[in-house]
Order: sequence, then C-alpha cells, then structure tokens
Amino acid sequence: MSVSALAAFTTYYGATAQAPAENFMGYASPQLQKAYDDAKASRFTDEKKYSDNMKLLQRLIIDDAPAAFLGYWGNSVTTRKTVQGFVGHPVQSFEYMEQMWLRK
Repeated sequence: MSVSALAAFTTYYGATAQAPAENFMGYASPQLQKAYDDAKASRFTDEKKYSDNMKLLQRLIIDDAPAAFLGYWGNSVTTRKTVQGFVGHPVQSFEYMEQMWLRK
C-alpha cells in the first residue's frame, strides 16, 4: 500500500472542539485516531504494522460510514522536470513533501 494513502484519512482525523479544517464533518473515533497515529508512526519503519493499521482504518471507515461522497471533480498538478518524487493525491494533501527532491 502506498505511503501516500495515509493522507486520505485526514478527512476523518482529529475531531475535537476545535476541529481542523480537514475534518470538516466533525467525525470522531478514538479507535480511528489511534490507528492513524500508529500507521503514521510506522510508515517508514515497520511495513507490517503500517499495513495492518491501514487495513484497520479502511475497515473503521467502511463500518462507520461517516460520509457519502456523491461526486468528485478531479484535479491536475503540474511540476517542473526537476521536481522528483512528487505524487499527486486525490485529496490534494501535501503531507508527504519530504519524499520530494529537486534534480540539478
């Protein structure tokens, strides 16, 4: 599973009294939050733990069904040839910019 997949869950992460902009629905799940934190902490160090937590995140979202998205408008991203390692993501997350680098 792609490391970038973790960014898709920011929509469901962090619901508090001062919910971040990404969690516009205010969905709150302590179990999802723990699985997200564990996946993020292990994304580069423990492939099995990362994969297990990503599967759990998907299962929690499917079971809770906090939203029903009726459409997707798409997006496109343009970069220079010197930008390497950039992967576009449907939720337009830039969480994984540490993977990018500039070729000279």
